[in-house]
Amino acid sequence: MGVALAAQAVPVTWTFQEDGLGDLGSSTRTFTEMGVSLTATSSGPNLYAKSSGGDETGLGLVGTADHEITGRTFIQLTMPTVPLSSLKFIFLGSVQQGELANIYFSPVPGVLGTKLGTVTSDSSFDISGLGAGYLGISGGGKGGADVLLDSVTADVRVPDSGTTVAMLGCALAALGLVRRKLV
Repeated sequence: MGVALAAQAVPVTWTFQEDGLGDLGSSTRTFTEMGVSLTATSSGPNLYAKSSGGDETGLGLVGTADHEITGRTFIQLTMPTVPLSSLKFIFLGSVQQGELANIYFSPVPGVLGTKLGTVTSDSSFDISGLGAGYLGISGGGKGGADVLLDSVTADVRVPDSGTTVAMLGCALAALGLVRRKLV
């Protein structure tokens, strides 16, 4: 008799602050939370981790207005595939009146691809259901057009530790002994 281990979903959140603040020294950076990696790549300038309080915290770009993502720049996230995971939400910050954040999906790195939607205030955007590929974020609008990638959440499927299976096995063995004594 074989027993399959169940998988459980564990929530993971990347805040892009783990490697310090300011210029991150590269246009590509891999951020790791709970053993799961998410790679961010900019359209050119180095990535910038900003923490100025309120909604002015997140991932932006060196050399742009307020070190944020503008309408002429973007940050692209590589959808994590190992361990098996599904991104759920991206949270956007510093979206002031008249500004917006555009969200795109592409099967090709470095290309924004298909527009998924637009966010016009500090809020989240549901990205669940996307497969392997690249998620892009750019700024826009007339109010300065610069925004920040605040955070990203995902559900990561990990195998059950075996504790549940072991407990179930012990319970079944105990029931078998009780049944045997009653017969």
